Amino acid sequence: MNILFLMKNFKVGGIEVVSNVLAQTFVEHGHKAAIFTFKEPTPMMQEQIPAQVKLFVRHDMRISRANINALRKVLVDEKIDVIINQWGLPFAQTLIAQIARRGLNIKYISVYHNSPDTNARIQDVNIALQQTSSLWKRCLLKTKLKIVSAITRQSMRYVYRQSDYYILLSPSFVEKFCTFCHLPKEAKLITIPNPLTLPEVQCVYREELKRKQVIYMGRMDHNQKRVSRVIDVWEKLYKRFPDWELHFVGDGHERKTLEQSVKDRGLTQVHFDGFCHPIPFYQTGTILIQTSEYEGFPLVLAESMCFGVVPVVYGSYSAVYDIIKNKQNGIICPYTPTGFDADIMAEAIAWLMKIPDERIQMACQAAQTKKNFTTHKIYQSWETILKA
Repeated sequence: MNILFLMKNFKVGGIEVVSNVLAQTFVEHGHKAAIFTFKEPTPMMQEQIPAQVKLFVRHDMRISRANINALRKVLVDEKIDVIINQWGLPFAQTLIAQIARRGLNIKYISVYHNSPDTNARIQDVNIALQQTSSLWKRCLLKTKLKIVSAITRQSMRYVYRQSDYYILLSPSFVEKFCTFCHLPKEAKLITIPNPLTLPEVQCVYREELKRKQVIYMGRMDHNQKRVSRVIDVWEKLYKRFPDWELHFVGDGHERKTLEQSVKDRGLTQVHFDGFCHPIPFYQTGTILIQTSEYEGFPLVLAESMCFGVVPVVYGSYSAVYDIIKNKQNGIICPYTPTGFDADIMAEAIAWLMKIPDERIQMACQAAQTKKNFTTHKIYQSWETILKA
């Protein structure tokens, strides 16, 4: 079977990493795989594309005859049987694909990699609402929120209706999708989580490698990740536990703000390690901290747990309950209408720091997580719908 991954872009991110891993897995099972991206990939991600996987690049996402013809040529020349649209919200690339595949017997599968009831644009408006006390601005922002939500809903409904299958990352997202899009539950909706994207043979928990490290792993932004909350939590811990360290592994436009905040507050034992390969930090890290306001199915969570890193996570997204069994293989700090509580998370982390026996037992349970997300297991789910 010939499979084409349709990408909005191919920058450094979880969707791109997952696409590379799935493409490689499909090839290993006898399929052919290719990637079509509407924007040029970053050099780092292009280097990670498997050698057997062809890459086709456009330079914009306009609904243009040039883009339609370019995609049509790939579909015909590569004898594509299945398109996997990895961006299940924007309507533009689906419209381009629908025109390009006319008259061709090609299955179209869309994947949505986030919680279906929110996205960055919706969150931008919510953040603005939280930051203003002006009544007239609040009225304008509430109107804007309704408009942005309506546009998102219609775009998602369009992609759903044009797809043969629509993939969500968690069973808990099905009801949210149907409610948000005003759609009945249908057989088109299927849940398949992301696979582990690290070599499974390397995902090993070794307690002797562990150091007194709390790690934040991922993009540094405010809209989704709310990384400033990590600083709020650490401010309540660093004096109590002077032999522990906090490591920020990753980068993003909030990094300079975070670094300045650490200096302004006089916090110590904080390291900004930049964009690095995650495995060394998973091997030595003891506790993972995650403070996101929303997520889909974060790769860092399942992958860090495979190394026995105990996650302490803000329960702001329903898929977290698919991965973490609270106080068995990690800790979920409850999501409440009053918002994030740094004290609650700080005390959860402090408990793990103070009682190593409990932490080690939880780490052993966390390390068992990998059996649920192996590439083999996830491929079996994909194979079912590829052959349907």
